[in-house]
Amino acid sequence: PDIEKAVHKRLEQELDLSNNDTSHLFSLLRNFGYKMKDYYDRYCIAMASLAQAIDNGEHSRLQKALEEVQLIRQKWAESRGQFLREVQFILTQKQFARFLIFAEKMPQELHLICSRLTSTPN
Repeated sequence: PDIEKAVHKRLEQELDLSNNDTSHLFSLLRNFGYKMKDYYDRYCIAMASLAQAIDNGEHSRLQKALEEVQLIRQKWAESRGQFLREVQFILTQKQFARFLIFAEKMPQELHLICSRLTSTPN
């Protein structure tokens, strides 16, 4: 929760969001996060099945696992595209550009936020 609040605060600052835009954007982010968690879980299972098929030399199972991995990747990409279209709809062009840059830098941002949270006394 502290990390989520810090990311939200950083995103609000970066994009200069109105209250209405903030609630819409964070609702989209939350829903997208749930979808990505589901895809990640399914992807991990598919990758484990793929590894097991390789280890056991099971050609038919290997093909099925490869197809499942590709299907999950395709659906993930489609979901991401839909998410970005929805975000673009609620933000100005400049805000959307900043959002894309922020999203690209997210791993570094999370590292910074976590560093600040762990170094700040409660």
